[in-house]
Amino acid sequence: MEQEMEQSIVKLKVGETYKIYSISGIASTVTNIIKIVGFCLEKGKYIFSEPRKRKKYYLTIDSSTMILPLNDKVLTADSETSSFCGNALINLMGKPNDIRKVIDEYNLNPELDKSIIVACERTAGNYPENTKETPVYLEEAKKSRENHAVMDSIIEKIEALEVA
Repeated sequence: MEQEMEQSIVKLKVGETYKIYSISGIASTVTNIIKIVGFCLEKGKYIFSEPRKRKKYYLTIDSSTMILPLNDKVLTADSETSSFCGNALINLMGKPNDIRKVIDEYNLNPELDKSIIVACERTAGNYPENTKETPVYLEEAKKSRENHAVMDSIIEKIEALEVA
C-alpha cells in the first residue's frame, strides 16, 4: 500500500482549480477536476470540492498522484478517450516528449513516481491494441525494473525493437 505523504510538501492554493491524475482500484487512469477550498491543520490535508457540488472532501496525495494546475497545458488521460489501457499506470495521450515538458513544468507533486507515467499514441483506430505505449520517463522506469509487471513488459518491447 502506498504511503501517504505529508501534504504540506505539495503547495496548492486555496481558491485554485487543479486536475488530479491517479490510478483507480480497477487499474485505470482517473482524472478529477477539483477546487481547493481549505486546509485542515489537524489532519494535515487539503480540503476540496468538485465543480458544481457543495460536498467537501479531504485530498489524499501519494507518489502515484499527479497534480497539474487547470490551464491550457492540461493533459488528456486515456480514460478520457476511447483508447482505454487499464494497465495500472498513469496513461496520458500524446507524444512522450510533449507530455514530459508539461509534467516537468507544471506538476505540483514533488514526490510523483515518474516511472509509472506512460505516453499512449494511437497507431490506428480507437482500440487498445492500436495504441503504442511508451514510458515518458524511460530512465526512471528502467531504474525501478521489476516493480511493475506491465511497465517491465513495455520496456522489454522497446529493448527488443532497439536490438532488431
